[in-house]
Amino acid sequence: MTRRERISFLLEHLEDVRYGVRDRGAGAEHIPLMCAAWNSPSYRELERLLTLLLAEQPRLASHLSRTFFAPRRQVLQCPRCRGVPPSWSSVNFHKHGNSNVALVPRVLRVLPPAVKAELVGEAIGWLDERWRGDVYVPDELLPLVAAV
Repeated sequence: MTRRERISFLLEHLEDVRYGVRDRGAGAEHIPLMCAAWNSPSYRELERLLTLLLAEQPRLASHLSRTFFAPRRQVLQCPRCRGVPPSWSSVNFHKHGNSNVALVPRVLRVLPPAVKAELVGEAIGWLDERWRGDVYVPDELLPLVAAV
């Protein structure tokens, strides 16, 4: 995985790292906690750079945030061709020649049409150029890297 791919991976999972972990303490009190990955140097550096990007390059920051922090929706998707049938369809299989492939639930981002992939790439390049030290994926997220 290249540096830019690792930065994209960190961005991909930033919301999960920020908000996804909760712990039930003793008694009925519910205490929100940051997961251990939040304290990794990579996520600290990413947060520092996202603040700088917003201040120095708001257009790039806008395209980056509308890509990685876009609303999401759950769909049924064909694992073979990644096709998504229309929402009104009640079919649970996708035909490939003579075989049927079962659709699987996936959560997809709903990207606004105004988002330009080249500006998102430019923003990731901007982050890469200013990144202090090495970019690494925290140990807690390594199982997700293996799934990619």
